[in-house]
Amino acid sequence: MNNDAFDDPDGQSRPLVSISDPHMQAEPGQDTVSMAQVRNPSAIVETYQMRVLGPAAAWVDLSPPFVSLFPGDAEDVTITMQPPMSSRIVAGRYVVGVQAVSEVRPEVSTTAELTVEVPPFYRFRCYVSQSTFTVRTKATMLVQVVNEGNSTVTYSIRAEDPEGYLNVQPTKPTVTLAPGQSQWVEVVVKVAPKIIGSDFVTRSFMVTVLPVHDDDLNLPILDVDAEVSSGGIAQKPLIRLRLGVLGRLIILLTILGLIAGFFISRWLANNRPPADQSPPVPVNFAADLGSSGSDVILNWSAAPGATGYTIYAVGSTGDPNPTPTPVPTIIVQFPGGGAVGQAAPIVRRSGDDLDGPVCDGCSAVAQVVAGTTRYVVENVPPGEACYRIAATLGQSQSLFSAPACTIVPDPSLRDDDGNGIPDEQEQAEAEAEAAAAAAAAAEIRPCPPVQLSVRPVSPTSVAVLWRKATDPPEGFRVPEGSELPDVRALKTVPLLGPKESKPVLLRGGGGKGGGSSGSGGSGGGGRVCDPEQEISAWTIQRRLFTGWTNVTPGPAPTDTAFEITGLEPSTQYCFRMRSTGPQRTSRFTPRVCATTDAQPLPAMPAPAPVGGSDPVPTSAPGTIIIDDLTM
Repeated sequence: MNNDAFDDPDGQSRPLVSISDPHMQAEPGQDTVSMAQVRNPSAIVETYQMRVLGPAAAWVDLSPPFVSLFPGDAEDVTITMQPPMSSRIVAGRYVVGVQAVSEVRPEVSTTAELTVEVPPFYRFRCYVSQSTFTVRTKATMLVQVVNEGNSTVTYSIRAEDPEGYLNVQPTKPTVTLAPGQSQWVEVVVKVAPKIIGSDFVTRSFMVTVLPVHDDDLNLPILDVDAEVSSGGIAQKPLIRLRLGVLGRLIILLTILGLIAGFFISRWLANNRPPADQSPPVPVNFAADLGSSGSDVILNWSAAPGATGYTIYAVGSTGDPNPTPTPVPTIIVQFPGGGAVGQAAPIVRRSGDDLDGPVCDGCSAVAQVVAGTTRYVVENVPPGEACYRIAATLGQSQSLFSAPACTIVPDPSLRDDDGNGIPDEQEQAEAEAEAAAAAAAAAEIRPCPPVQLSVRPVSPTSVAVLWRKATDPPEGFRVPEGSELPDVRALKTVPLLGPKESKPVLLRGGGGKGGGSSGSGGSGGGGRVCDPEQEISAWTIQRRLFTGWTNVTPGPAPTDTAFEITGLEPSTQYCFRMRSTGPQRTSRFTPRVCATTDAQPLPAMPAPAPVGGSDPVPTSAPGTIIIDDLTM
């Protein structure tokens, strides 16, 4: 009871209001009754008008609304609380003011308060955008969950096929909804493909939504029935055939013909007349530079059954259509059983690197007899010298071997280190490699910012937080040849903070398209970034419809936080970032999202104080929406 004094300073007596139970609990959808007593302490007959103050005035009733009392008399007033069973009246504590205002002297009034606890109730609905699909292998059903209760609830979403033919999975196993909030969730249905057939196959599945946790009270929810939505698919085969009796007969005859053809071909293969077989390709064919510096030594392993070998030079100077006339050859026998042949040198060039029946651009160098496994070509011109060899058996010849090549140095060129490569060529190659390394260094991007997160600050602003990368983020590596420690190439830091938000893109129909989460998310290990590059600017982009727009003005190069204003309340916004180095910009980070705070409604103005008394107390903090009326 808020009765500060029986009399005002001007001598006017104020009514006395007392409430029998100042703490009540009112169940949504039910009537809860309390009593208040009004007493007339003045010396005249008074009529008092009874009023309800505070955000709960819409669902609190006083009876009777007027009380007429003789001096010193009192009368009881019934307080009936009827909170509606609606998500607009959230669960929580409400302060209700009961005021008695004199009809004779309107400036005289008294207010008493009682606290009303509204407990939570749980009610929700589920809706599906489409329940039946015609698919080949995949379909996507959208399920909407609507929280019609008065408390923030986390819902579990499960999908299953009772028969076990389908793979049914929701994209989000849980969703958390505030009172009156709704959200669409994708349920992906996959089925093994049916290659061929004539009829559609129907399958069914179920999606179950169940409230499991009250986030406002931090308590599990028990004894609440689940909402079950059913769906079905009609699977069509990849190849649909509609055959009658004649079509089936044709297919049967075709299969029998294929079987008969197989057995006939096998019989013909087994009864084919014998033919001369070609010898195998000589193996271990290699070319080495001789001690004189201008001779090429060819070595190979003997081919079983071969009666001789033909050596070919590969090069632009060779005749592409060589004649079978052999080059005059001198055979010199060695004690080890091998032989060395000598012939005039020719010009060579590289050929194919696989055994083959054709040797383009080849010319015969020599023919040697069986048992020879070594051949020396003298006075070979400087450059790359390549050779191939084939084994002969009567009129048959094996495939050509792979080319065997060696470098013959030019004696007129200086080669101080003796590696067979002229010093001028080595200098030119070193300069080319240095220029390529400098060009590659100019292409190295700076590292994107790491631990990117976004948090709501107010109904119209959010804060974007990040850090400059000191190590390559996950999915990136240090440039080759960098002076950074080797361990830095193995360490990674996340591009996003621990509270990354990935909103679901809603799609209808029977398929699921791809959605982008940013131009530069974490990806393949082949990407390179340099964390040591100086950052000259940060770029923040905001998601706008299906594209991105820059946030201007942007943060300074030394900033690690930035506030973005001018936003709408209770709206989700998504952002991504990249850094700008001396020459190039980094890849964009994956997007991060946050929802701005709800717009608080203006508080109920307090009644003007009477004389020197305290002002009438206002309602409890918070925003309450009652029947589309903001209090």
